[in-house]
Amino acid sequence: MEEAELDALLERCASEPIHNPGAVQPHGALLVLDEDRTILAGSANLETFVGTSVADVLGRPLDVALGGPWPGVFDQALASDGSTVERDGRILTCTAEPAGALRLFEVEIDPGDHLDDGWKLHETMQGLMGAPSSEVLVDQVVATIADLTGFDRVMCYRFDPDWHGEVIAERTTPGVESFDGLRFPASDIPPQARAQYERTPLRLIPDSLGRPVPLIATTALAPTDLDLSDARLRAVSPIHLRYLQNLGVRSSMSVSLTVDGRLWGIVACHHVAGALQPSRRVRTVVEIVARTASMLLTVLEAGRTTQHRLDLLHRLDELTANLVRVDDQAPVDVLAGRPDALLGLVDAGGVVLDSGAAERSVGAVAPSEVTRALVERCRDAGAPLAVDELGRVDPAWSAHAKVAAGALVVPIGASGERFITWYRPEVVETVRWAGDPASKVLDRDAEGVARLGPRQSFATYAEVLQGRSVPWSEQEVEVAEELAARLAAADLLQAERDARLAAHLQQTLLLETFPAIAGVDGAAEYRPASHSPLGGDWYDVFYLPSGRSIVAVGDVAGHGLEVAAVMAQLRHALRAYLVRAPSPDVALSRLNHLTRTLLPAEMATAVLVELAPDARSVRVANAGHLPPVIVGADGTRLVDQGGVALGLATTVEYRLAEEHIVPGERLVLYSDGLIERRTRTLDESIEVLAEAALATRHLSIQDQCVALADRLTDGTDVVDDVTVVVVEIRADGPAAPPT
Repeated sequence: MEEAELDALLERCASEPIHNPGAVQPHGALLVLDEDRTILAGSANLETFVGTSVADVLGRPLDVALGGPWPGVFDQALASDGSTVERDGRILTCTAEPAGALRLFEVEIDPGDHLDDGWKLHETMQGLMGAPSSEVLVDQVVATIADLTGFDRVMCYRFDPDWHGEVIAERTTPGVESFDGLRFPASDIPPQARAQYERTPLRLIPDSLGRPVPLIATTALAPTDLDLSDARLRAVSPIHLRYLQNLGVRSSMSVSLTVDGRLWGIVACHHVAGALQPSRRVRTVVEIVARTASMLLTVLEAGRTTQHRLDLLHRLDELTANLVRVDDQAPVDVLAGRPDALLGLVDAGGVVLDSGAAERSVGAVAPSEVTRALVERCRDAGAPLAVDELGRVDPAWSAHAKVAAGALVVPIGASGERFITWYRPEVVETVRWAGDPASKVLDRDAEGVARLGPRQSFATYAEVLQGRSVPWSEQEVEVAEELAARLAAADLLQAERDARLAAHLQQTLLLETFPAIAGVDGAAEYRPASHSPLGGDWYDVFYLPSGRSIVAVGDVAGHGLEVAAVMAQLRHALRAYLVRAPSPDVALSRLNHLTRTLLPAEMATAVLVELAPDARSVRVANAGHLPPVIVGADGTRLVDQGGVALGLATTVEYRLAEEHIVPGERLVLYSDGLIERRTRTLDESIEVLAEAALATRHLSIQDQCVALADRLTDGTDVVDDVTVVVVEIRADGPAAPPT
């Protein structure tokens, strides 16, 4: 059979209109009435049960058409759970149900029962309510229904997430085949049948060999338009009748068990010795037992779920107790440092932690390309992704099943940029089925139209399942989300703590006020990056033993505590070198050697301006930094002699440029955060700075620093540190150096 044809047949089978077969089972008769109690339809066997043919009652009011006790019986049945009437020495049981704007009136012959022989409903209910677990409860329910009904085989099968049913409890009479522990495929009970079980909890088929009785209706109503979902006598699908016959079952009764209103399992009753019709009273008691069991199952399963959730939360609390460490270890590294607890949280074999800058893996995980693909699926879905068979997502991923057959992906925080990806290995399992679940039988009707038929064999069939992991429970998904939330909160808490520490550290590293320099007025403005209060920018002002003074501006690449520590080392080392070196260029060469030797992973820039005691000339040494700008009455000029950034080469000799400065001219030093923009070149950015410096020359030095920072950052969030230093040569001559 072609796969496309099989899919089409499966779809037709799944959409079979079992709710309106246009017929009833032969063990009873049905009348369909409108709101005025006019008979619109009836089963062809009506006369057998009420003594009047359906042709004689169609279109007539019930009171007139049947007369006698029947109108009162109908009213009583409609108002209660049923009624009885005696006719020709037989007891008839009657039920009435509303069906939208219609009324269904059903009549059966009561076969009698044994419930008066000492059977106690109260004691049975007490026993059920004392069950300590779902498994014990189901076993008691099966035993109770077997005693009540006398079926040869009574079994309960519980549905798994794929709607396959596993037999978890069974009672059989001697000589009847046992199905205990076997599984029945989901196709045995199509979706529309499962929905019907949630609507009507009990379904009786007294004789699988019985021929359905058609409904006969008035011209205003088509029998196949009647919704018989609530009719106890509703005819059975021919496929299901053949299914029972192939199973060797003459009579069956099915009772649904629900948890929170959702189908959880079914108690299936089979009789092989012949037709069997439990009385209406017995079926009522069975329904009471099933409803009670469903309520108890809801409580027991909720208790099991709650305990599982509490156990997981206890594991989570232990795992995250020290998520924010005092030793500045990142929260993601704290988790990675406890591999057993991290994997044990959701019983995973491996996990990938996305720290933003890099990924940390613990245990056995899939290749990184699989993780990236799963993360993209999770990001697109906007919700956690739980898969227990990655081979279904991508057949190529089946090759990794031994370590990564299932995956659970949860986002860290709301940004959608970081994720935790858990992996579980495959669980190789041998499953025993009641027949080959893949077996499909093709039937053709009289017109040659193909349709799926029921399985013909229920012999035990063993199947080895591979490529799947243990499914992720709802509680495990929840605790994984909670871990991600706590990790995001810990990152935020640590960031806030680092920000406070950074602010304090930055204050200790930066000058509080611009020191006094002979013949010079100076000011500075520093603004940290918006995303990190601690950066690599620095400036310094101090006197040398020679009587000259130094103004320095530097920048270490990056942000954060580590960068600030590097910046502090370079700043203090430069001071020491400047004290002993004959000139600023030599000091920069020594600082470069230190950077290359002791800090090989770092890169920094610096520019040094040496002011003469008479403040009439400056000497400039530059290590890859932006050129200073001199602003005078006639315009601006650059002190641009170039130079290699610190740490890029082992041995570097820097040039020393000397520039004449006249009184009233200003020297502007700055970091790249002030001018670099993606929308313009570096030369264009320096030109913009020069124009702004000339336009603000009339302001005080401090006001000019602030104005330059405001203008060139456009008032937007600062993405890099900004440092501006302005010094002006005073016209009144040099001041005395500080003592």
